[in-house]
Amino acid sequence: MKKYKFKRILEVGVGIGTISGSLIKFSKEEGLDIKFTGTEANDFCLSQIPNNLGQNRSQLDLYPEVSAIPLQQKFDLIIIDGSEQNLREVKQKMIPGGIILIEGDRKDQVEIIKNIFPNSGYAHLISLNRNGEYSVKRSADFQGGLKIIFTTPTAKQSLHWINMKASTAARFQLRKLL
Repeated sequence: MKKYKFKRILEVGVGIGTISGSLIKFSKEEGLDIKFTGTEANDFCLSQIPNNLGQNRSQLDLYPEVSAIPLQQKFDLIIIDGSEQNLREVKQKMIPGGIILIEGDRKDQVEIIKNIFPNSGYAHLISLNRNGEYSVKRSADFQGGLKIIFTTPTAKQSLHWINMKASTAARFQLRKLL
């Protein structure tokens, strides 16, 4: 958030508010002036957001889907962390040079976004950490990764993308040794 000085963030699929809540808390602690918007339509998730965000709930503008967000609103960071029928509408919400983060293993969503932004820079960031005992996945397996897409990469973003691609390649090799 500091590196790219985001001003407007959209989380597609807020869920129970874990990511949005963390980013709102971080931005407040760091004195960053960021506007947060999210989408969520699941009744259970909607009922949990006030509990999980607490007094920070007022910092999150929430809509049922991307198409419900006012047309004039644009974002420099979009986080995809849930299913969304209107994912193709993300292009209309992204500013030039914007970044998309896709949480977890959402291969179908990655492909949709890469098709929407054919000249984008894509990197799959991975961890060298294994799943914890609390995980529903096998503890012998490595934790999932984060996908980052520079939609229309600037020179600075292109350099960062090259660095991330090299780092990921090295981590894949290290995983083979661990």
